[in-house]
Amino acid sequence: MRAPEIVEFAEMTHQGWNSLFGRDVVAAMKAHALLQLSEPERARAVLTQAPQGPLVALATAHLNMSVGPARRCA
Repeated sequence: MRAPEIVEFAEMTHQGWNSLFGRDVVAAMKAHALLQLSEPERARAVLTQAPQGPLVALATAHLNMSVGPARRCA
């Protein structure tokens, strides 16, 4: 089982992940796992949709340091 699926399983089976902090933790964990799997665009999508808590902010900074900020098309 890949890391993102493990995180999603934990999210579905444990109570408490519905809090703002819980969603912040899960989003950061998913993004980190996706980045480790060389899927930075999927990681960026997870972080873009997540509430902007402190762990999401750190995960976004880590992603940007690893692969650069998202490019915007005009």
